Amino acid sequence: MLARLVYAVGQPLPSSAPTFADNANISSWAFDSVGRVQATGIMDGVSDNNFAPNGTYTREQSITAMLRLFDLMN
Repeated sequence: MLARLVYAVGQPLPSSAPTFADNANISSWAFDSVGRVQATGIMDGVSDNNFAPNGTYTREQSITAMLRLFDLMN
């Protein structure tokens, strides 16, 4: 959603493949967007270089990602 948001406002993130240890667990439809938010530092994943796509996404993680996105866009 974050990668599509910045695309919609005319500031698309550069394309990049994700480098998480659990890349195989990332859905194909999300793979490119995950790479984009990782490459720009919006999302770092969780411990041990994992993205944990099937895990929970906490309020704290979402706030941090939104603040990083805001900083990147300004």
